[in-house]
Amino acid sequence: MTPLREKFHEFMELKNLSPRTIESYLAAVAKLARHFGKSPELITQEMIYQYILFLQRSGKDFSTCNVALSAFKCFYNQFLGNGTIVFKVPSRRGPKKLPAVYSQEEVNRIIQSVKSPKYRLIYMTAYGSGLRLSELLNLRVRDIDSDRMTIFVKSGKGNKDRHTLLPKTLLSELRSYYNLFRPESWLFYSTSKDKKLSQDSISRAFREAKRKASVTKEGGIHTLRHCFATHLLEAGTDIKTVQYLLGHSDISSTMVYLHVTNKLVSSVVSPLDATLDDEVDPFAAREVKKKEGKDE
Repeated sequence: MTPLREKFHEFMELKNLSPRTIESYLAAVAKLARHFGKSPELITQEMIYQYILFLQRSGKDFSTCNVALSAFKCFYNQFLGNGTIVFKVPSRRGPKKLPAVYSQEEVNRIIQSVKSPKYRLIYMTAYGSGLRLSELLNLRVRDIDSDRMTIFVKSGKGNKDRHTLLPKTLLSELRSYYNLFRPESWLFYSTSKDKKLSQDSISRAFREAKRKASVTKEGGIHTLRHCFATHLLEAGTDIKTVQYLLGHSDISSTMVYLHVTNKLVSSVVSPLDATLDDEVDPFAAREVKKKEGKDE
């Protein structure tokens, strides 16, 4: 690690940024430097503008551009703070896409298709408690509170702590898992008990579970979190409770799930049904006439 990179890393640690954000910002600044073949300190404002345009024209999604822009603001405006870079580039606006959501039957098929007790339990926890993948990986044995039937999520997104649900079905599986694997620190450990599982291994296993379960809808393991929120709302849970369980600071982030609840759509009667409800199906009537003609 170069002295400049190391100092920037320490600066972000002092700002109490999450390890994932630190990693993303370091990578963004490194890519900027490689693109121009210069030290980051020698890059000008105009070069940064051109690089952001390059990312957009290369087909990078809006979140990639926004992360890069945030990294540059942190590096030049806050870390270097020499006043030579003044950012007036607005954050990129992305498309408002609704999250993919599996039906409860599809979730059940995915979970039942998993033979590994560890991965089966990971997917059950993601769906049953609404955890992010990073939160699953950081779960420790002590975070499971069977007396209060809660799971403690330490330093979730935005370094926020929260409690979420511990379903009875999940607790039963967790006890069986504990007796089988005897985790000591990390609940879901890798090759050794002091090492966490990797995100890649969980994501690969989830794709295989979807294939075996014949679930063709888009989405990775994070979709189970979307399912948790959507299915709770469909069951009548109030949105403020769902917001807390998900750890959302802004309720607008939670309200997106109102747009994907099947209950809202399926309960509405289409004007077509209301108009033609008592009409005779012309195709059915034609088949009846054909049949009557043959009988004669």
